[in-house]
Amino acid sequence: MKRIFAAALAAVLLCALTLTAAAVPNGTVVNHTMYTDIVARIDGHPIRAYNVDNRMVVVAEDLRGYGFYAIWHAEERWLEVTRPVENGEPAVPAVYPDYTPTAPAGKVGTPAHDILATDIVTTVAGDTVESWNINGETCILFRDLARYGDVDFDSETRTALFVTMPYKVLAGGHAVEDEGPEGFQWTVAGTQTEESMTAVFTVGQESAISTFLAADETDVTFDLFWSVDTDPVPKVTLAFYPGQFLPQKTLREKLCDKLSALSIPSAADTIDFTNTPSVRAAVSEVLRVALNGRAVTGDLFRTQGNGHVDFVFLFDKGIEVRPGDTITVVIEAGT
Repeated sequence: MKRIFAAALAAVLLCALTLTAAAVPNGTVVNHTMYTDIVARIDGHPIRAYNVDNRMVVVAEDLRGYGFYAIWHAEERWLEVTRPVENGEPAVPAVYPDYTPTAPAGKVGTPAHDILATDIVTTVAGDTVESWNINGETCILFRDLARYGDVDFDSETRTALFVTMPYKVLAGGHAVEDEGPEGFQWTVAGTQTEESMTAVFTVGQESAISTFLAADETDVTFDLFWSVDTDPVPKVTLAFYPGQFLPQKTLREKLCDKLSALSIPSAADTIDFTNTPSVRAAVSEVLRVALNGRAVTGDLFRTQGNGHVDFVFLFDKGIEVRPGDTITVVIEAGT
């Protein structure tokens, strides 16, 4: 059944390319890459990249070393790029490839490699994307990885940057930035300055466990959890991924540093997450939570997961959250 489905999918994907494939035989030189001095990085780690028509491309097969799947379906001539989830989080490699960018072998902007015609169909997160055959490898646009993260270009360092956005991965690569994954009827609005970030959540209709995963350009993940039946006390979690911090210090790294400097308990060291009055006062200068415009009191503690550091704000008992409520979270890095 799976093979029939895959064949049907491949047939649909190939429809748009049938005339082109018929007109240009496989292996025909149709274009060239250009030498470039731009370096591409995935979550801070360099990856081979080329310039095609002034657009950055990467080798799809190389993505296997950076947490992606690049699955070759030989019968359908279909290369499928996806980002797997492991233990509820985006998969990351145990060791990243040992690749060091080098200076271009030729003058920047001059032809470097032949691009050959191919009938291979390539998908990213299930969407058909442009692809090219370069030296027998399949290249795709760097920006097509935005289905799983944030793609940007740093003109000062001449670097193309991809940063994994966990909520996009968990949503299968098709999350909308102002909506939660399908089935979680939440909305969120976010603003930021050079030193602070504000996120405003409108609680959805889920009655057992309500969760919203979001990330703005600073790549801080917000979670809000509670179970009406077993855990009626809501909590807001801010998750940071230090391994994905960019070379230049960004707001998310400043926020992580500021929260890390607080004298708050760690889940690994204690089962008592209570903050003293002085600690609560210090926390309120960095992190503030409001429910329907009124300040929420609670305790902040630190936990650690697979590649991430979490700061959990546990609402004081007796504070209830209901669908339609608004929760505002403000984090300030200060000066």
